[in-house]
Amino acid sequence: MGVHVRTKNGRLAVKVSMDSCRPDQVLCRVVDRVQLQFFDVHSESWTSPIPLSAAIEVRNSAFLLLSTQSLVCVGGYDSKYQSFLRTALLIASAGTISELPCLTVARCGIGLVEHEGRVWGFGGRDVRVGPVVERLRLVGEDWEVAREMSTARAYFSPVVYEEEAYLCGGLTLSCECFSFLTETYRPLSYDLPESSESLTVLLPTGFVILTGRYITRLPYKQGESTQQEARIDCVKSSCGPLAFGAALFVISEGEAWKVDLDSCRVALLR
Repeated sequence: MGVHVRTKNGRLAVKVSMDSCRPDQVLCRVVDRVQLQFFDVHSESWTSPIPLSAAIEVRNSAFLLLSTQSLVCVGGYDSKYQSFLRTALLIASAGTISELPCLTVARCGIGLVEHEGRVWGFGGRDVRVGPVVERLRLVGEDWEVAREMSTARAYFSPVVYEEEAYLCGGLTLSCECFSFLTETYRPLSYDLPESSESLTVLLPTGFVILTGRYITRLPYKQGESTQQEARIDCVKSSCGPLAFGAALFVISEGEAWKVDLDSCRVALLR
């Protein structure tokens, strides 16, 4: 749990750290390459910055909070040298950075999940969007190229449900599942309403997928998908969305956004 603190306006908020975050999702940003901040959905505000032990390049990198409560940062783009990155970093709760083995394929916009002690990186892009998949066991192994996706994807957030990774959208209409048990793919019977960056989250009722102009809902077992029109300017994200009540919170381009699933209103939080 987080520590409750009283803000200047008298409201109680929860002070968030990596030790108090859910193990599957975290909303964060790196400020000026040297500070890490988390977003607290309870108070809808940023927490105090955590100084990093070294400056890091994180443009279009992907972030994932691990079950160990460390944060992994993978890939990215170096605008100074106009090159895609193979970098993989592990960030401890105190801000200490350790280098992990480099990716086999340099790219940005990777979809990350953790499953049974391994980090899986699906898709991403260099000069073009690709289907490449890599996996890494965090102790004593290098990245290993796994079976490619059926469809190239980038800028999307995979989710794990019943031993499968659901790969929805990511600059494509198609959706597919990857089985961790058999390391095979199966196509899903629905397409998204548009090809754009996408974000997927698990709710008690099923999947919710955000694309540029639609909120798509998919039941877990049976039923048709439904779409609601909404102008969503925040689907290019470095980490998956976080559901809280009837809202989804998203970090896009370093800013925090709130998507109200009931009204379909999208707001930039200051």
